[in-house]
Amino acid sequence: MLFTFSKGLIKVATYAGEAYYESQDGVDSIVLSDDEKLQVMNIDNLIVCYQSSIKVDRYSAEKVHQALRNYFPNSHFVIDEVITRKNCIYIKVTHAIPFRDANKCFGTTFSVNYMDANNSISVYGYDTRNTSEKEVFKNIAQELLAIF
Repeated sequence: MLFTFSKGLIKVATYAGEAYYESQDGVDSIVLSDDEKLQVMNIDNLIVCYQSSIKVDRYSAEKVHQALRNYFPNSHFVIDEVITRKNCIYIKVTHAIPFRDANKCFGTTFSVNYMDANNSISVYGYDTRNTSEKEVFKNIAQELLAIF
């Protein structure tokens, strides 16, 4: 009887192990489209203008996209995602509070909008009541505009 019980226990453990590894394969293979990523970023709430520029010469969304991918390797924030839509670039970042701190454990999203009418750029982000976070958002927006 003890042998039968041990054999049954081994089968249950084997099935549990297989189920665990099968579920892990499914989690790693989920890939979101750009539209799905934008939905998760909640871009409709990017309503506060944190920084604007006066004039931009020779704007190219593709060049800006590439510059954002390569520009900030040693910055005070990390760019996690860059998605381009017409004259707007959505940027998901990880940052620290305060801004120059090493522990980058907060995340947010910005949109960089190019306006054809006056050749200017504006950086929009989320509204916040936290003054430390607001200061960080202003610093990030200022650094984003520096690449133009």
